[in-house]
Amino acid sequence: MARLPDGRTSRAVLIGTSEYKPGTGFEQLPTVVGNLVALEAFLRTRTGLAKGTIRPTLNPPDRKAFLAALQPAAEATDMLLFYFAGHGVALEDGGLGLTHIDSPSEDPDWDTVDYRLIRQQLLRSPAQVKLVILDCCHSARFSSKGLMGNGEENRLLSDLAEIEGTYVLTATNKKRPFASSIGANGCTAFTGTLLEILEVGIASEQTHLTMEAVFPVLTQRLTRAGFPAPGATGRGNAASLALTHNSARRIRPRDAPDEAIADDNPPPWHLSRRGFLIATAGVAATGLTATGLSAWLATRSATITGTPTPAGPPLTATALGQPLTGHSGHVNSVAFSPDGRTLASGSEDKMIRLWNLTDPTHPSEFGQPLTGHSGHVNSVAFSPDGRTLASGSDDTTIRLWNVTDPAYASALDRHPLTGHTDGLWSVAFSPDGRTLASSSGDDTIRFWNVSDPTNATFIGQITGELVKSLAFSPDSHTLAGGSIFQTALLWNVTEPTHPTPLTTLSPGPMNTMTGAETVTFSPDGHTLLSTYNNTVRLWNITNPTNPSPLGNPIQIIDQQLHSEAAAIPSLLPSAGTTFDDLAPLGDSQQSVWSLAYSPDGHTLAVGDVGNAIWLWNVRDPTRPTALGPPVTGHTSGVLSLAFSPDSHILASGSWDTTIRLWAVSNH
Repeated sequence: MARLPDGRTSRAVLIGTSEYKPGTGFEQLPTVVGNLVALEAFLRTRTGLAKGTIRPTLNPPDRKAFLAALQPAAEATDMLLFYFAGHGVALEDGGLGLTHIDSPSEDPDWDTVDYRLIRQQLLRSPAQVKLVILDCCHSARFSSKGLMGNGEENRLLSDLAEIEGTYVLTATNKKRPFASSIGANGCTAFTGTLLEILEVGIASEQTHLTMEAVFPVLTQRLTRAGFPAPGATGRGNAASLALTHNSARRIRPRDAPDEAIADDNPPPWHLSRRGFLIATAGVAATGLTATGLSAWLATRSATITGTPTPAGPPLTATALGQPLTGHSGHVNSVAFSPDGRTLASGSEDKMIRLWNLTDPTHPSEFGQPLTGHSGHVNSVAFSPDGRTLASGSDDTTIRLWNVTDPAYASALDRHPLTGHTDGLWSVAFSPDGRTLASSSGDDTIRFWNVSDPTNATFIGQITGELVKSLAFSPDSHTLAGGSIFQTALLWNVTEPTHPTPLTTLSPGPMNTMTGAETVTFSPDGHTLLSTYNNTVRLWNITNPTNPSPLGNPIQIIDQQLHSEAAAIPSLLPSAGTTFDDLAPLGDSQQSVWSLAYSPDGHTLAVGDVGNAIWLWNVRDPTRPTALGPPVTGHTSGVLSLAFSPDSHILASGSWDTTIRLWAVSNH
């Protein structure tokens, strides 16, 4: 029997790539912006998915960000919808690659998202029904035999058909580009036609529009208009899942064609030809062009210039001089040396730069940048003695650098540490200096003996976990990992040759912590902080085998919520604001990108996807309080944060390619 998904226990992951960097070889796809906004509006108003269950991601900057957007897969217990629009590419081994803004068309195997990683998360998800919609070139290249082709190339859908309860809908065959084809409603032809059918309905007696019912009408509409026929396959009960009621339900005359007809009661939103006019009951309609939508999505987590600020103490952090420039790509990682005199930065430009902070009001660069990686540098970390710097890169390698004299830094070995089979996400030294841990997109965490950094050796590993960030406890006995698809994880690494799992942190009392991206320990090791979307959770891990949440989670307010708060200035964060004070503002998505705990244990810094840095007093971790409004200065997302050893300086690395230094007041 057809049914609608449960709006509370279902999740939708919508990813679209509309813009590509110069030199990638891909044409721009502005209609993809419309796809995401229109589909999100449809799911909210017609399917009934609850607030916070839909995660749209426009223009993921790299593979790591693309995969990070899949976090809700682990949360879904009823329906999981995965949607992608953008360029699709054929990989050398016959797989399907999905692109982000920096994917190269000439060498797609190097930096695209292999669809098999998506399939892996579908397999892991506890969702009863999984719906996959691919609006991209080559999406049908690997279709199952008898549906959209045959032969050696037909892998994707046949593989997916092995997943019980999965329905896959694809846009086109392997030879015809389709994502850039513009439909009559401003979306791509495939997505626009699909949404039109779902909105208007089908002249039939069916009360719900199942994917099984929609597919033949979609095929008929697209082929009549001269577009390629879509493809579909399903297994189990997936084909009977409906995304909406059938607005055109009626008894159909015998000679009536099986196609969509006009609806006498249109839904509370519609698409205009030039752009979009989205309205819901009680909300004013807003007209936006594709360019405007792109800008809106890109800045939805940034603070609004001119928002009234309530009276209170001065800002808790002030900029020290001008931004540090030199990198030509976004700054993924920053780290202070143990003596606080050197700052290291790793960037998308494949380089590592060392900065002299002896006088932080007049910083300068030490010598030439460190080169050797052939991919983005995603993580940098100093050894506890300050003599060694580790760097992890998208090129799948780790490099160790002698930074005893940062003005003359050099590689410790001509050959990097190898063993990972995908890009590095995080590297971390144990506080005792004996072990280096590294996490990668290959589902492993590897451990290296670096007692002699000139002869580092592999000593053990953890498998089966996609961990974005790593942190050691101050006593070096516990390792924390922020998992992209699960939760924050803890292992006993007293013997790193044989790491053993301690616990998986369960969702908090408000069910806001169902996954983790960034983790860090408090200086005393009693508290663990982990992030998920716009939330920071504090955990009591005095007993790491039985951790417990500390108070309510911290939520970061995005631009939309700032707009709502502007009319009620008392709701804007000021000194003394607690989570409970912010609760009326609701929640948001995709806000937190970085996290840092001051060494004195007093301050938490949080960087968001917009351009803001939020500071919280965490002396009492059971009741963190906001230290005034957010600090701004960057022009784009804050990717990395680090406090100096004395807690007086905060460094921030940004998507805008710059680094900023901030003087932090004592609290």
